Amino acid sequence: MPVPTIYWISGSAPAWRVLLGLEFKNVKYQSHILQTSKKEQKEDWFLSINPRGQIPVLKDGETVVTESQAILRYLEMKFPEPALFGSSPRESAAIEQSIQEILGYCDPALSAFIQPVFRNQIDQHRTDLPDIGKTIKSELTSIENKIGNTSTPWIAGEFTAADIMLIPTIQRLLRAIKKEPEVAVEINLGDFDSRYPGLGTWNSTVESLPMFENTYPPHWREADLADC
Repeated sequence: MPVPTIYWISGSAPAWRVLLGLEFKNVKYQSHILQTSKKEQKEDWFLSINPRGQIPVLKDGETVVTESQAILRYLEMKFPEPALFGSSPRESAAIEQSIQEILGYCDPALSAFIQPVFRNQIDQHRTDLPDIGKTIKSELTSIENKIGNTSTPWIAGEFTAADIMLIPTIQRLLRAIKKEPEVAVEINLGDFDSRYPGLGTWNSTVESLPMFENTYPPHWREADLADC
């Protein structure tokens, strides 16, 4: 039988989340990585699949699904085991709440530091750093407390879609900290693992998973090797 095809771009957080979902559910799939340097996402052949010219896109036979959350929901319905969204109304609601908090609050808060770092615009945002640091601390503490209320390293007791949503967010943050360690210290992120031990354990566990290794952004891997 034909297998689904995922269209994605290396380093895209939404695309990475879908790849993690596919790996978690052990779904066989074809990977089609687009090259932004060639603007492949704007070429006619891709626009015929997704007129918005955005990734990720999952094409499963005649079915085309866009938007990472919609794709993960599609995968959950078609491949229900292992579950990503819980097995009861209470579990599902808790997972959905965490997802909305991560995407609606945590991700934007961390991006206020991450984006200036990777765009080399820290100087333009220096006066905002104290407030950025306070907001980041609030959001990371909220997640830290959730992990602390479980007997596992995961946000909702078991590995779920909430963890998938958080993985690219934390990985991007850690890369930003590594790139600008002095700025990270300014906003109290220099000792991330000791300040947020639950998240530190969570991240270490994530990085030990085969699905993490299998979906790690290839251009990040190239950069990591170049730094060695």
